[in-house]
Amino acid sequence: MRIWILMIAWVWALMVSAQTPVSPDSIPMAEDFSYVTAEGCMLKLSDMPKDKLTLMVLYDPDCKDCRQMLFSLRHSSVISQRVGEELLQVLAVDVDANEALWQESRGELPDAWTKGLLKSDLSQSRMYDTSAVPMLYLLDADQRIIMADNNVQTLISILISLW
Repeated sequence: MRIWILMIAWVWALMVSAQTPVSPDSIPMAEDFSYVTAEGCMLKLSDMPKDKLTLMVLYDPDCKDCRQMLFSLRHSSVISQRVGEELLQVLAVDVDANEALWQESRGELPDAWTKGLLKSDLSQSRMYDTSAVPMLYLLDADQRIIMADNNVQTLISILISLW
């Protein structure tokens, strides 16, 4: 299963950049960070299972654009289907660090998603700009970033093209 997902992600990367050869080494690895789960467990991005694609959503529950994006993701039949088929896992991380607001709002997210509150300082990160939320990252099984965008339709198009 893991090899199959890696192959799909690699073929997609090749299709997107048909003019320039793509090697797996040229696709950036996601930068690891820490978050706390609803159950109070401290985890890292690298702790996510490696047998499926990961959709990482960086959001602020107090942000109107974030709420609209989360609504679109929650109601996407493609995303729900891929999660149900265990081809995709979703990690939604509140980057605002307002624990009370996170506690209040996380119930709006599907039970199948992993919900986290950011515990790392990403202000120096070259990969994640937490001031530019919402942001979507699609990661392959090795946690290489195969998509970084804030457009749900782009994500859905990629997911459809992969399967």
